[in-house]
Amino acid sequence: MRDLLAAIEAGSPIFDVEKSGEGYVITPKMGEQASFTQMIEDLAFLPTDQFALFPVSDGKTGYERAVILPL
Repeated sequence: MRDLLAAIEAGSPIFDVEKSGEGYVITPKMGEQASFTQMIEDLAFLPTDQFALFPVSDGKTGYERAVILPL
């Protein structure tokens, strides 16, 4: 699971990442909102005790950002 956290920290073509305390705040890049929402939904259903995911809705059908905290 550390590989997943390292991948998030490294960033992605679909999201920007900002270190915040012990965790990360990720936001979708322009034009990547649908891919970002799918990634967040996939992470939300991933069985893990390595991190907590706190997605923030865009008020429609997707997410505008998510906070990821290692446990």
